[in-house]
Amino acid sequence: MNSAKNPFIYHTVVPLAIVVGVCFLIYANSLGIPFISDDIEIIERSTLVFRPWFHWARPSDFMNSFNYLLFGLNPTTHHLTSIVLHAINSILVFFLLRLFFRVGPSILGACLFAVHPVHCEAVSWISGRIYVTLGLFTLAGYFLYYSATGAKAGEKPGQGRGDEKRGR
Repeated sequence: MNSAKNPFIYHTVVPLAIVVGVCFLIYANSLGIPFISDDIEIIERSTLVFRPWFHWARPSDFMNSFNYLLFGLNPTTHHLTSIVLHAINSILVFFLLRLFFRVGPSILGACLFAVHPVHCEAVSWISGRIYVTLGLFTLAGYFLYYSATGAKAGEKPGQGRGDEKRGR
Protein backbone atom coordinates (compact mmCIF):
# COMPACT_ATOMS: atom_id res chain seq x y z
CA MET A 1 0.00 0.00 0.00
CA ASN A 2 1.32 3.40 -0.95
CA SER A 3 1.53 5.55 2.17
CA ALA A 4 1.23 8.74 0.09
CA LYS A 5 -2.38 7.84 -0.75
CA ASN A 6 -3.37 6.41 2.62
CA PRO A 7 -5.95 8.76 4.17
CA PHE A 8 -5.43 7.24 7.64
CA ILE A 9 -1.90 8.62 7.74
CA TYR A 10 -2.89 12.14 6.72
CA HIS A 11 -6.12 12.33 8.69
CA THR A 12 -4.98 10.63 11.90
CA VAL A 13 -1.27 9.85 12.24
CA VAL A 14 0.15 13.16 11.03
CA PRO A 15 -2.28 15.29 13.08
CA LEU A 16 -1.58 13.25 16.20
CA ALA A 17 2.17 13.60 15.64
CA ILE A 18 1.72 17.37 15.30
CA VAL A 19 -0.35 17.65 18.49
CA VAL A 20 2.01 15.45 20.54
CA GLY A 21 5.03 17.29 19.14
CA VAL A 22 3.56 20.65 20.13
CA CYS A 23 2.89 19.37 23.66
CA PHE A 24 6.44 18.17 24.09
CA LEU A 25 7.97 21.29 22.54
CA ILE A 26 6.00 23.59 24.82
CA TYR A 27 6.56 21.68 28.08
CA ALA A 28 10.00 20.15 27.47
CA ASN A 29 11.59 22.92 29.54
CA SER A 30 9.84 21.56 32.65
CA LEU A 31 11.79 18.30 32.45
CA GLY A 32 14.85 19.88 34.07
CA ILE A 33 12.97 21.51 36.94
CA PRO A 34 13.40 20.03 40.42
CA PHE A 35 10.50 19.57 42.81
CA ILE A 36 9.06 23.02 43.56
CA SER A 37 6.41 24.51 45.82
CA ASP A 38 3.76 21.93 46.73
CA ASP A 39 5.65 19.17 44.92
CA ILE A 40 8.04 18.97 47.84
CA GLU A 41 5.22 18.27 50.30
CA ILE A 42 3.39 15.86 47.99
CA ILE A 43 6.37 13.82 46.78
CA GLU A 44 9.54 14.31 48.84
CA ARG A 45 8.13 14.69 52.35
CA SER A 46 5.04 12.50 52.06
CA THR A 47 5.12 9.03 53.56
CA LEU A 48 2.04 8.02 51.56
CA VAL A 49 3.93 8.16 48.27
CA PHE A 50 5.66 4.93 49.30
CA ARG A 51 2.33 3.04 49.51
CA PRO A 52 0.30 3.23 46.29
CA TRP A 53 -2.41 0.88 47.58
CA PHE A 54 -3.72 3.75 49.73
CA HIS A 55 -4.41 5.82 46.60
CA TRP A 56 -6.83 3.64 44.67
CA ALA A 57 -9.53 6.33 44.87
CA ARG A 58 -7.27 9.25 43.85
CA PRO A 59 -5.67 8.57 40.44
CA SER A 60 -3.23 11.48 40.58
CA ASP A 61 -1.82 10.35 43.94
CA PHE A 62 -1.68 6.80 42.65
CA MET A 63 0.39 8.04 39.68
CA ASN A 64 2.74 9.86 42.04
CA SER A 65 3.23 6.64 44.01
CA PHE A 66 3.62 4.59 40.84
CA ASN A 67 6.24 7.04 39.55
CA TYR A 68 8.06 6.74 42.85
CA LEU A 69 8.02 2.93 42.75
CA LEU A 70 9.38 2.88 39.19
CA PHE A 71 11.85 5.77 39.20
CA GLY A 72 12.35 6.94 42.79
CA LEU A 73 12.56 10.63 43.57
CA ASN A 74 13.52 11.63 40.05
CA PRO A 75 11.57 14.81 39.22
CA THR A 76 12.15 14.40 35.47
CA THR A 77 10.01 11.28 35.28
CA HIS A 78 7.24 12.95 37.28
CA HIS A 79 7.27 15.90 34.88
CA LEU A 80 7.39 13.55 31.90
CA THR A 81 4.29 11.74 33.17
CA SER A 82 2.43 15.05 33.38
CA ILE A 83 3.48 15.95 29.84
CA VAL A 84 2.37 12.57 28.52
CA LEU A 85 -1.01 12.95 30.26
CA HIS A 86 -1.41 16.42 28.75
CA ALA A 87 -0.50 15.04 25.33
CA ILE A 88 -3.16 12.34 25.73
CA ASN A 89 -5.68 15.03 26.70
CA SER A 90 -4.72 17.04 23.62
CA ILE A 91 -5.19 13.94 21.45
CA LEU A 92 -8.63 13.42 22.98
CA VAL A 93 -9.47 17.05 22.23
CA PHE A 94 -8.40 16.45 18.62
CA PHE A 95 -10.73 13.45 18.35
CA LEU A 96 -13.51 15.39 20.05
CA LEU A 97 -13.16 18.22 17.55
CA ARG A 98 -12.87 15.70 14.73
CA LEU A 99 -16.43 14.58 15.49
CA PHE A 100 -17.67 17.99 14.38
CA PHE A 101 -15.00 19.56 12.15
CA ARG A 102 -12.54 18.67 9.42
CA VAL A 103 -8.91 17.78 10.08
CA GLY A 104 -7.45 21.28 9.78
CA PRO A 105 -9.63 23.03 12.36
CA SER A 106 -9.35 19.99 14.64
CA ILE A 107 -5.54 20.17 14.58
CA LEU A 108 -5.67 23.90 15.26
CA GLY A 109 -8.08 23.48 18.17
CA ALA A 110 -6.06 20.64 19.71
CA CYS A 111 -2.83 22.62 19.36
CA LEU A 112 -4.47 25.67 20.96
CA PHE A 113 -5.61 23.43 23.81
CA ALA A 114 -2.07 22.05 24.12
CA VAL A 115 -0.37 25.45 24.34
CA HIS A 116 -2.99 27.41 26.26
CA PRO A 117 -1.38 29.14 29.26
CA VAL A 118 -4.11 27.94 31.64
CA HIS A 119 -2.49 24.48 31.55
CA CYS A 120 0.98 25.70 32.53
CA GLU A 121 0.77 25.02 36.27
CA ALA A 122 -1.22 21.82 35.81
CA VAL A 123 1.46 20.35 33.55
CA SER A 124 4.63 21.90 34.96
CA TRP A 125 3.87 21.38 38.64
CA ILE A 126 3.52 17.81 39.79
CA SER A 127 1.01 18.93 42.41
CA GLY A 128 -1.19 20.12 39.52
CA ARG A 129 -1.40 16.65 38.01
CA ILE A 130 -4.83 16.22 39.54
CA TYR A 131 -6.19 18.72 36.98
CA VAL A 132 -4.56 16.93 34.06
CA THR A 133 -5.97 13.63 35.35
CA LEU A 134 -9.40 15.20 35.79
CA GLY A 135 -9.28 16.37 32.18
CA LEU A 136 -8.34 12.88 31.04
CA PHE A 137 -11.28 11.25 32.79
CA THR A 138 -13.69 13.98 31.72
CA LEU A 139 -12.76 13.64 28.05
CA ALA A 140 -12.74 9.85 28.25
CA GLY A 141 -16.16 9.95 29.92
CA TYR A 142 -17.50 12.08 27.10
CA PHE A 143 -16.28 9.58 24.53
CA LEU A 144 -17.81 6.70 26.48
CA TYR A 145 -21.14 8.53 26.57
CA TYR A 146 -20.89 9.39 22.89
CA SER A 147 -20.17 5.78 21.92
CA ALA A 148 -22.90 4.45 24.23
CA THR A 149 -25.52 6.61 22.54
CA GLY A 150 -24.45 5.25 19.16
CA ALA A 151 -24.26 8.70 17.65
CA LYS A 152 -22.34 9.27 14.45
CA ALA A 153 -20.31 12.34 13.61
CA GLY A 154 -22.57 15.32 13.14
CA GLU A 155 -25.52 13.82 15.04
CA LYS A 156 -26.73 15.06 18.37
CA PRO A 157 -26.19 12.61 21.22
CA GLY A 158 -29.28 10.48 21.65
CA GLN A 159 -30.06 10.31 17.92
CA GLY A 160 -28.01 7.18 17.31
CA ARG A 161 -28.95 3.59 16.70
CA GLY A 162 -32.14 2.31 18.21
CA ASP A 163 -33.77 5.69 18.74
CA GLU A 164 -35.97 5.35 15.67
CA LYS A 165 -37.50 2.19 17.20
CA ARG A 166 -38.47 4.11 20.34
CA GLY A 167 -40.18 6.87 18.38
CA ARG A 168 -37.64 9.62 19.03
